[in-house]
Amino acid sequence: MDFYCRFPGMKPARRVITTSPQRTVGAVHANWFQDGPIHHESDLEADVIKVLLMAPTVRLIQHQPVRLTYSDGETERKHFPDLGLTLADGTTAYVEVKPKKFVPEHLVKFNACAALLRKKDVDYFVVTDEQVGTERSWHAQTIYDMAKRSAPADALAALVDWVRERRSASVADVLGAGFSEPLLQHAVGRRRLLTDPSLELNPGSWLTTQDTADELLSLASWLGCTPWPRGTTDNTEW
Repeated sequence: MDFYCRFPGMKPARRVITTSPQRTVGAVHANWFQDGPIHHESDLEADVIKVLLMAPTVRLIQHQPVRLTYSDGETERKHFPDLGLTLADGTTAYVEVKPKKFVPEHLVKFNACAALLRKKDVDYFVVTDEQVGTERSWHAQTIYDMAKRSAPADALAALVDWVRERRSASVADVLGAGFSEPLLQHAVGRRRLLTDPSLELNPGSWLTTQDTADELLSLASWLGCTPWPRGTTDNTEW
C-alpha cells in the first residue's frame, strides 16, 4: 500500500470537483479558525466541518490532503479521505464522510485504508448522516452563522471571563447574568466558550473555557463514532 500526504498549506491531493448534479460543492469559510476556506463536496461534508469547528481538540481541517493506495483483490485503487485533521496534541486523523446507505459497498476500501493508517498510528474515521443527524447539523449551522458575525470585544471578553471565574456555567446562568444569546452563540462558534458535542445550547447545557475543557477533547465524541473498524463501544452494524 502507498501513502501520499500533502503538508499543511499545500493544495489538496486531488482537485476538488467543481460541478456535479449529484453533489453540493462549496467551501466553509471560518477565518477565525484557520486561513483559507475548507472545501467540501456534499452537504454532509459541510455539516461535519461545521461540527468540527467547535471541537476543542481540532486545530486544522484540510480537504482531501492524503492519497491512499490499496488493493481491491487484484486491482490497485486510490482513496482520498474527505478530511484531514491536525489535533491539539500534534497528531493527525483522517475522516471519510459517507451516507450510511453507501457504507456497505465501501467496506473493502475502508478496512484496507484503516489498516494502512493504523500502522502509522493514525486514526481513520467513517462518519455518516447517522452520526451527524439533522438536529445536530441545524445546531452547528446556527452557531456557525453567529460566529461569522462580529461581536463587541468588551462584551465577549466579559462573557468569557465570567464563565472562566466559575469554571463552568449553564446556558440559563449565562442568560440570567444578562449576556445575550447571540453573544453566547458567537463565543461558542469561535471556541471562546466550549460546550458538549450535541451543540444544543438549551438552558441546561453547560459551558466552559479552554482552561477546563479536558473532558471535551475526545475526537470520537465529536464525530459520534470510534475509529474504523468500529470498536466495541459502537453499536452500529453494517
